[in-house]
Amino acid sequence: MTHDTSTLNREWPVNIHSSSLHEVQNHLAVTGHKYELNPFVISTQTWATLAEEDQQLLTDIALEARDYQRELMQEQTDNIYAEFDEELEVTHPDRDAFRNATNDVYGPFAVERGGVVSQGARALVG
Repeated sequence: MTHDTSTLNREWPVNIHSSSLHEVQNHLAVTGHKYELNPFVISTQTWATLAEEDQQLLTDIALEARDYQRELMQEQTDNIYAEFDEELEVTHPDRDAFRNATNDVYGPFAVERGGVVSQGARALVG
């Protein structure tokens, strides 16, 4: 089997499996550097028209849906990675080395955004 060299060194999300890209990819480095989400959004104008009880209900339901989605995503990701272990050479690079190498990136954001972006980004990467 020949491999298209354009696919040998790319960034693929976990949906590499549903796209069958694992059929032309030999290696997978699990870096955890990307996180996708589907935000729950409502305008402040609409939110202000809701009764406090309805706001609380929507907040509670949104948090419950978030937790359920994260649980499902983790389960699906674990299953896909288990399959990948059988099909690809899977590595888990040292994430601390990446964090240390990109540490200087946080500074400009902290200044520009009052530290909010920096703190949020640091919380996400551990």
